[in-house]
Amino acid sequence: MTHSVHVVAAQNRWGSKVAFTLTELMVVIAIIGILAVISMPVISRITESARRNQAQNEVAALATALRAYLDAYSVWPTALWGTQMGPEGLPVDAEIIELLSGHEDMADFNRRRITFMEFPERALEANEFRDPWGNELYRFAVNLDYGNQILVEPDDHDPVTVRQTVAVWSTGAPNNELIASW
Repeated sequence: MTHSVHVVAAQNRWGSKVAFTLTELMVVIAIIGILAVISMPVISRITESARRNQAQNEVAALATALRAYLDAYSVWPTALWGTQMGPEGLPVDAEIIELLSGHEDMADFNRRRITFMEFPERALEANEFRDPWGNELYRFAVNLDYGNQILVEPDDHDPVTVRQTVAVWSTGAPNNELIASW
């Protein structure tokens, strides 16, 4: 038993068959390929801009959450467990994530279990809060002497005197760009 395949081409109004030639198809494929190559840098810039905006939003949210904790309990979270803080700041690690998210394991330090910040799923799963590039943990420093001035030394950057009660930053952006709350 033999099977045959019939290709039916469209016909125009005069009755002749209309079809694309191989050359025409190759030209269309080439044009699509060129457009894809041209659009790649644009898409890359848009993605990078979105990551930078996400990092800036997360830095601002962390600073707000730390200030809210101070307002609720009249003490910085780091003072509760006696953590010494130098100008390089402290990482936003599992303890800070659990404390600011109202986790039951931190009930001694957050008695009312207030959720000061909703952390993204990636932070909750890893028990650390990395920047959108996945390179660095966010870092923070607070003004423990309440003098409204913090000396901050982000990695590979010059020291900065921040005139705020809390400073949050990341140096994980491309080209070691500093994303900061000040």
